[in-house]
Amino acid sequence: MPHLYFWKSAKWIAGLRILDHDEPGFWEQNGYHARGNPWEEQRYSGD
Repeated sequence: MPHLYFWKSAKWIAGLRILDHDEPGFWEQNGYHARGNPWEEQRYSGD
């Protein structure tokens, strides 16, 4: 995700799965917004 470098990028990798659909990751499962656009102030899933 080039537009989200260092914000929602991988810090460590325990495995790799190739999917044909979007699936919630660590941050999304803990209540954060799926896209997290800082210019639109999208921080949490309800934003």
